[in-house]
Amino acid sequence: MKSMLFLVALFATSTLFAQDNDYTMYHVINLKAKAGHQQQLMQGLKAHNEKYHQEGASSVNVWQIRSGPRSASLNWVQGPLTWAHFDEELSDEHLADWRDNVAAHAEVGEWEYWRLVDGMQYIPEGFQARVAQITYWDIHEDKNDNARELTKKVVEFMKESKMPSAYQMYSNQANSGDGKDWAMIFFNGSWADRDQDSEWETKFDEMYGHGAWDDFLDDWRDVTDFKGNELHALMTDLSVADDQE
Repeated sequence: MKSMLFLVALFATSTLFAQDNDYTMYHVINLKAKAGHQQQLMQGLKAHNEKYHQEGASSVNVWQIRSGPRSASLNWVQGPLTWAHFDEELSDEHLADWRDNVAAHAEVGEWEYWRLVDGMQYIPEGFQARVAQITYWDIHEDKNDNARELTKKVVEFMKESKMPSAYQMYSNQANSGDGKDWAMIFFNGSWADRDQDSEWETKFDEMYGHGAWDDFLDDWRDVTDFKGNELHALMTDLSVADDQE
């Protein structure tokens, strides 16, 4: 029996430039504490976020990566925002605070820009995300539409089945050539929620017909290549935003 973890083991390649301002995008910076600077980084991030990133497009969530090569590093996630946000110049005070209280204690990694794919999300009413499983996929050339149709099927299934977990699909807006075209995120309200049997395969087959889940996985393999998987945990004491990621 093929596991749901294959699917979770996934943002669609779309135009690199936004066509309008009616979209959701996040700016993600990876931070790894320098040796012996863990406490200083945490304190600096908390103070910086509380002073400069409390609301609107500047609001921030911080997630700690709990698996894979980037384990123990942090993803500093700003937004939701649009490209126009970056036309606003930061004050010298703001830049100095980041330099002295954050960057001084961290190895600053990738800067990424992830845009929510229109219609590709399911969030139960009142849901609060605390854990995320993110899987990155390379979409085969000329297979973007196929991947979108398959993803729509997942969204429809989760909505119809009233799944307790949340789901979002994002597209990489500044692909560095590492193959991370899309990122699919499944959110849980707690680690314990991951122990619950959602009966995903059984319910999927009930909705779409016998063998539908196996067929889905075969179709997905035909249009994508797996590019990595990570578990993330929300650092609530460092976060001020209400959105999941």
